[in-house]
Amino acid sequence: MLFRKIVLGVCIFMLSVLGSNVCAEESEFFPEEGFYIGGSLVHNTISGDFKGNTGYRYAVTNQISVVPSVESDLGFGLFTGYRWERWALELSYQRVEHDTNNVLTGKQDSDYNVIDLNVKADVFPQGRFRPYVLVGIGAPWLNVDNVRTDDNGANWSASTFTGYTVNGGLGFVYYFNPRWFLTTCAMYRWQHFRDLDGLYMSVDAMGSGMNYSLGLAYTF
Repeated sequence: MLFRKIVLGVCIFMLSVLGSNVCAEESEFFPEEGFYIGGSLVHNTISGDFKGNTGYRYAVTNQISVVPSVESDLGFGLFTGYRWERWALELSYQRVEHDTNNVLTGKQDSDYNVIDLNVKADVFPQGRFRPYVLVGIGAPWLNVDNVRTDDNGANWSASTFTGYTVNGGLGFVYYFNPRWFLTTCAMYRWQHFRDLDGLYMSVDAMGSGMNYSLGLAYTF
């Protein structure tokens, strides 16, 4: 995937900066502490139980729901947070429009949304170049067309999967100056969808997957 190659290229560039014998002045560089805000380009994957070949019937009703397969795709993100010397607490929102497919209704459109709360900790920072580790939690919702029926398949309607995520990842930040910085991240979301339009699903759906991001931010 082109986007993952771009992120890898940025990481290689950062590593070359790190390995180029940073001068004493650079090694004493400290980023601005405080609130920051930014935007990002993201590439998202949902896998696990989302294979497109599973349907569930609710007990004592005519309701049927289908868990579709989800193609990886690009989207955008917005994030804000507060940075201390080597720590940051970050709240973010991401939206990705995915193509989906299932055995009962075929190809359908969907949009994936998630709000994450992550903690970032710098690991061996070198001046402007600051690798970090990330852990956090999230609240996802996936809106999919034509995956639910209330009349044994005579009519199909859109539905929303909701649940929670546990996040873990690695990333790099490069500061152009104490306030502006470029950030990349490779994050794995352990994702558990439990509800379909507020109804408890008879079988839970795991939708874990990788998420890659490349963003630009400003510290106030």
